[in-house]
Formats: sequence, structure tokens, C-alpha cells
Amino acid sequence: MISVRSKVVLRSAVLAVTLAGILTVATATAANAHDGLVDSSPAADSTVTTELTSIDLEFSEDFLDLGTATSAFAIQVSGPDGKFYNTGCVTLDGATITTSAALGASGDYEVVWQVVSSDGHPTSDSFGFRYVQPDGATAAEGAESGVTCADAIVADDQEAANAGPGWIWIVVVVIVALIAIAVLAVVLVRRGKRATS
Repeated sequence: MISVRSKVVLRSAVLAVTLAGILTVATATAANAHDGLVDSSPAADSTVTTELTSIDLEFSEDFLDLGTATSAFAIQVSGPDGKFYNTGCVTLDGATITTSAALGASGDYEVVWQVVSSDGHPTSDSFGFRYVQPDGATAAEGAESGVTCADAIVADDQEAANAGPGWIWIVVVVIVALIAIAVLAVVLVRRGKRATS
């Protein structure tokens, strides 16, 4: 027969394990949500009728801080002729990524982007816009290949990138706590059985 005290301890342990499990799932679910594009200039599917000098993308959260290394971030702008019209490397400012651009002739352009979300995962997508070259504007030549920005990740930045997102440690701590609670519950139930025998 199990003592009243052991039953209370066992119920408390089951409740604690259940709550810890719910917290683990809630934390992991929130951490799996990647940052999303919330605004862009030019806007997706828009028509641009003025000279464009940059592509600006704003996201829902600040990017993962990789120090001065920006090689994991990219914006490429391709034109109707298949050439590339982004003219520089990306710059990061909080949740905004920017690259300089000089567009060619009128037509449909595509912006392809890649970022490292605040949770450490790469995210990429694309959108299009139509460009109507203003009167008197000079069309850029474009390049056969996109701009390659090969910032080397220095050792300190690489260690920070490999450290992983902080939520992983939360999940590990919760799992260890669940195991400890389960072991405690088993020990207390066994002690209760011995005491009543």
C-alpha cells in the first residue's frame, strides 16, 4: 500500500513533469518561428518609376550578430536581361539589410535575399518588382554574375556562430529537470512501499 505522503509526492511529481513538458513544447515552438520580411523598398510587386539606388529589406527581428562578418547575408537583384544590378555588399543595421543598386532598362526585376535569423537559421526568399526607367536616367550595364562579398568569419565570430541559439540550453535544462523529477518520484514511491511493508 502506498502512503498518503507518497501519493502526494507522486502527484506533485507528475504535475511538475507535465508542466515542464508543456513549457518545453511552448519554448521550442516559439523558437522555431523564423524571422520574416515585413517591409521592403522597393515593395514586392510594385512599380518603381524613380531612379533606385538601394534595396532595403526590413525583418521582424534583429539578425543574428556575427560581428563584422556579413558573408551569410545576401541580396541579389537581377534584371530582365538576366544580368545583376546590385552593386555592393550588404550592410546590416538591426533588423534591416541593405545593398546598393543601379538598375538597367525598364522591365521586371527580381530580388533574391538570404539572411541568418535571430534563432541562427538561414532564411531566404525572393520577390519581384517592375522598373520603369525615368526620362533622362542612364541605364546601368549590369554584371554577368552577382557581387561576391567574401568576408572571412574570424575565429571569435565563428565561435559565436557555433554557440547556437540560447533556447537550446533552455530545452536541455528542462529535460534534465524532468529526468531528476522522475527519478525523485520513483525513489519516493519505493521508499513509501518499503515503509508500509
